[in-house]
Amino acid sequence: MKRIFVPTDFSTCGNNALEMAINLCKEYGAALEVAHGFNANSELISSDFISPFQGVPGTLSPEQINEFVAERVKYIDENLKAVADRVKEEGIEVRTHKVDSALFDLLAATAQELQCDLVVMGTHGSSGIEEALIGSNTQKFVRNSKIPVLVVKDKPGMPVFKNVAFFSTFTQEGERKIYNDFMELFQKQNFVTHLVYVNTPSHFLSSPEAEKRMYEFIENTKPNVFETHIYNYHNVEEGMINYAAENKIDLVVMATHGYSGFRRLMHTSHTESIINHGEFPVLSFWLGKQS
Repeated sequence: MKRIFVPTDFSTCGNNALEMAINLCKEYGAALEVAHGFNANSELISSDFISPFQGVPGTLSPEQINEFVAERVKYIDENLKAVADRVKEEGIEVRTHKVDSALFDLLAATAQELQCDLVVMGTHGSSGIEEALIGSNTQKFVRNSKIPVLVVKDKPGMPVFKNVAFFSTFTQEGERKIYNDFMELFQKQNFVTHLVYVNTPSHFLSSPEAEKRMYEFIENTKPNVFETHIYNYHNVEEGMINYAAENKIDLVVMATHGYSGFRRLMHTSHTESIINHGEFPVLSFWLGKQS
């Protein structure tokens, strides 16, 4: 792990992600890239200045627009400097970036262009209709990132992952590589891998078949220390969350297809659901982009 990317909005969640990234940088000797996405047109449209005609152009004078943009740029510059100063206190190499876009695919592309090995983000999560139709900012980033994304919620201490859960059906092409990439990325961590198949009434699998899948997976990944578990529950997401709580899981590792648009409405993303509803860190790996 040589370079870590942190997209931030300077919120508490963003600061939690920054602290986790700082700790990882110290452990692995990595450099840090911190980015904030800003697009003047997007922010003007969503600004309170536009009321009462939200989004209607021509409401602001040119002077008001210039003043608004100047204040936003000043705010961003000051906060990026504060972030850089905080990172430099720890003796870590850091660069900051203003990305001229609020689109999460472009932020994700920036991390890739900078040749980062890992993205660290914070999240508040989302629920209900917001989750189904919009999703959190972190979900949108995860959907567009080809780089592994580590999502944290609470303010973290040192990133010591003793118990790692890898939830899977153990049939998806590419998941063996994902697990091997995870072991290489976090090679300094001494963890026990819990390979977990969540067995549900709608997708029931006999114990011998589930165990066969997991042991075939192990043959091609060779985790150092591992346990296999078949966890029976009425649905997958709640089964994952309950298993993690019962077994004191420090990190959940999952693969995501990156569904978007109509296809995302038709196909549940277990990774995004866990990011929203779980209280533990989630590390997602891109398995393949679907439109």
